[in-house]
Amino acid sequence: MSVKVRRFALQYLNELTQVFSQSLNVSAVLTDHLLIECARAVPDHLTAAGLAAFPAPQRLSTLTSLEKLVDPVTLPGNAGLGVPPVVVVPLAVEHEHPLFYLWLTGLDGLAAEQLAWIHQVAQVTLAALVDSGAFTEPQWQDPELGRLFRTGDRAAIDALVANPEPGRELLHDDIFVAVAVVLSTSESEAESDPHRNRLLSVAASLSDLCPPSRRMVVLGDKACYVLYAPGPGPAQASLPERCRALASDLIFRSGSPGNEPPWLVAVSSSVTRSPGTAVWQARAAVHFALRMGWHHRSLAWSEVGHLRPLSLVEDALLAEQFIPPGMADLLGDPESAYLLSTLRSFLNHGGAIKDVAEELFLHRASVYHRLRRVEERTGLDLSSGNDRLQAHLALAANDIVSRRVPVPGGATGA
Repeated sequence: MSVKVRRFALQYLNELTQVFSQSLNVSAVLTDHLLIECARAVPDHLTAAGLAAFPAPQRLSTLTSLEKLVDPVTLPGNAGLGVPPVVVVPLAVEHEHPLFYLWLTGLDGLAAEQLAWIHQVAQVTLAALVDSGAFTEPQWQDPELGRLFRTGDRAAIDALVANPEPGRELLHDDIFVAVAVVLSTSESEAESDPHRNRLLSVAASLSDLCPPSRRMVVLGDKACYVLYAPGPGPAQASLPERCRALASDLIFRSGSPGNEPPWLVAVSSSVTRSPGTAVWQARAAVHFALRMGWHHRSLAWSEVGHLRPLSLVEDALLAEQFIPPGMADLLGDPESAYLLSTLRSFLNHGGAIKDVAEELFLHRASVYHRLRRVEERTGLDLSSGNDRLQAHLALAANDIVSRRVPVPGGATGA
């Protein structure tokens, strides 16, 4: 879980962003380590030039590279896509990884001394906020395990399971499943509050799905992870869905009207040989939901994993570069929903017409007719692997754009 930002700190973070924007005459965006926007300041002339439409954080394909930043770096632009170069300033005070990132767009070039000044001013401001108690770190029953699971350190988790310390042994058959449960609480709530008790109850119930020797529970004050190593048998394949359903049901049943904090449940796929990958998948699914602005949801890596890279792309760029004009027309036509459902089923079944017909309760001749209509409307050749890929990407990009919810200022996460 990321740090909790107290409300008074948001004002100072916004003012810091405004100062850099005005003094450097650039677009300035401040995000937390999950790339969720906390503050933004854009001069009028850059808004008119369209530069405000490209928040640089969403151009990155991974979060791992960001966590390793120590000094400011410049990301090259792409003239063909109309994307300008961006300066990324990592902000960290007595933490292993940066808490925030400052993204500066519209610079013609900065000398090393100017970059050092920007970095120093931002770091000093952040240090003052930390000293004032503006941020609260998540607490874990086992701080070392909490750090590994919170950061999704695959190599370290794999090593931990392969060479366990006394008391951390995990009996396994090289099959692993992980579930992450995030239950956000307000900054005024004590650790013994009812929401904390809900999390303890969920963790205890999830623990019962496997014997103690075959699961590892990592419990924090606002989140918990459970890593399973299910034994062979028919229950092994169904474990991810059972975890997801149980956690969601428990949270829903224990809620109270008018006092329901945002929550998320995410479960990995069944992963072979790498417990770290299972944890990483559950963590990445939670982060995907946060970037989409989702709350009160359960999700599986198998459902959202393929969308994660696209979720890092700005909506305007997604629509422009990943949805061809023909697909855009089809997606924008309410009366073509039946064609889109047929196309989606066709792609999901790898072009197997028989399976599509069975899923949609259609005659195979009707499936062929609908697919010909799709080709006529979009200009795509569905017998071409490249065109099928374009259709896949267009549907995925449209899913991201249509399902994303605006995220209000503030930093939360897992």
